[in-house]
Order: sequence, then structure tokens, then C-alpha cells
Amino acid sequence: MLVAGEGITKLDDDHIVMLTWREQLGLVYNLDTLELERTFRFSTTRNEGWGIVNDGRRLIVSDGSATLHFWDPHTFEEIGRVVVRDRRGKPVTALNELELVHGELLANIW
Repeated sequence: MLVAGEGITKLDDDHIVMLTWREQLGLVYNLDTLELERTFRFSTTRNEGWGIVNDGRRLIVSDGSATLHFWDPHTFEEIGRVVVRDRRGKPVTALNELELVHGELLANIW
């Protein structure tokens, strides 16, 4: 299977999850062996996977739009979303990589 990988995060103590850029495919790997254990289909605002991070309760996903998607870490189903806006209320597009630092979610703009 040849896919363009994008975001990756630790899913639990034994797994990591990776998003593909345009294939709408998520890949779950064994953390110790890096063997592919599971795949899943996903959809986002742009139907792309750019960044992903785990906050301990849910997965947070970016897709290059202004929308952050929140997924259940067990089912990978969307459980919420939020549009990121600047101080003037304008959507901040091209959200890319996501990181959690001291409980704050950070994103770079591509």
C-alpha cells in the first residue's frame, strides 16, 4: 500500500495512528513492531488529513481548513468540531501540524 502520510500521534500505550493526506485513510500501527494493525476511513471538511494530536480524551485533527475535528480515539468517529477564528472573527485557514504544549493546543499555518 503506497500512501502519502501526514499527521501521526500516539494513540495509547501500544499504538500510533497516522493520517494520509488525500486518501481519507487512517492507519493504526503497533508501537513496538510498527506493524500495521488496522485501517479506517475518515472524512473532514476538506477530506484530507494534515495534523493529528491526542489530548488524552479525544483525537484532534486538522485538514488544512479552519476547522479542527474531534474524534473518539476508539471508534475514530467525529464527536465535535470547531472553527478557529482570529481576533476579528475571521476563520484562520491552512491549519497544519498540531501540538499540545502544557495543555494548550498549538497549530502552525501552512
